[in-house]
Amino acid sequence: METRYFTITSQNLKKWLAELLKTAKLIAPVKENVVVFKEVESPDQIEFEAGNPRVSPKHILFPQAECLFSFEKQGEGISIAPSPLDFGGTILFGARPCDVRALMLLERVFGEGMRDKRILSRRESLTVVGLSCEKPEPSCFCESLSIDSDSGDGTDVFLRKEGKTFFVEIRTEKGENIKISDELFIPASKKSLKREKKTDLKTKKILDEKFSLEALAGLLESKWADGLWKELELQCVGCGLCTYLCPTCHCFDLADERRAHGGERFRTWDSCMYGDFALQASGENPRPGIRERIRQRYFHKFVYIYRKHGVPGCVACGRCLANCPQGIDIREVLYKITGNTP
Repeated sequence: METRYFTITSQNLKKWLAELLKTAKLIAPVKENVVVFKEVESPDQIEFEAGNPRVSPKHILFPQAECLFSFEKQGEGISIAPSPLDFGGTILFGARPCDVRALMLLERVFGEGMRDKRILSRRESLTVVGLSCEKPEPSCFCESLSIDSDSGDGTDVFLRKEGKTFFVEIRTEKGENIKISDELFIPASKKSLKREKKTDLKTKKILDEKFSLEALAGLLESKWADGLWKELELQCVGCGLCTYLCPTCHCFDLADERRAHGGERFRTWDSCMYGDFALQASGENPRPGIRERIRQRYFHKFVYIYRKHGVPGCVACGRCLANCPQGIDIREVLYKITGNTP
């Protein structure tokens, strides 16, 4: 559908969200010890001014732990009962453009080849209300990866804050379906349609306009045996925090939990930074040390995913560098790889 433009006041925005809560599950930024994406019961719980929450919305599509099916012994056989796929309507509010890009990548990864019905069913039932970044975090570097902090790509409804009002783009049929009340949304004037992008803080830029992601992938491949990985091995403690906070990391493990006469099979997040992640049944491990594992992480983000899907496996949200206990900065690593200077 053709995008439609409106404005809505901050007060009416809360009224709209309160109406949505009557018919759907609403997930939004909430302040606990830190800001996280979590289901809310009232618009008053939402942190409207928060930057990127520490915990991304990845878990909406790809839960940290979930039961895939249960099994039970019956006589000489076993019966299997898949977990239901009907997840009901969910609305994600306040996702920034980098997190929206991450959801798009997860949909692509799990939608090709062996399609993951659980993740794709969640995506089908999800409506995304995005929010622009007027003040990107100091750890952000989205400009380097061609992610526009003011773009509504991948959203159903996109909001840009302008003083005490929000400029609204209704971009899809899903977005039109949750608009609900025409009284709360005022058709945008021609003046507001001609507004210019306003960003108070430029994000760090690693790649200049002449430098491509293809060139980055090639440079990485040429540095397979580079001493850089040894340097990082001396810093990294292999805790896996970077992969758990990353909105695009999607490695998982499968495990069976036994019951008296059967059990359940679970899928849980895993991390390529763990020592036994690549351990084979023979006892061989192609990534025995942190050096090999941290190199794999960068190659996966900027070579393998890029070559397969045409976009990098990093959305420049900065969560890994902002929370790394050893202060490893992915931007500094990329500067060393490209030879650019900050």
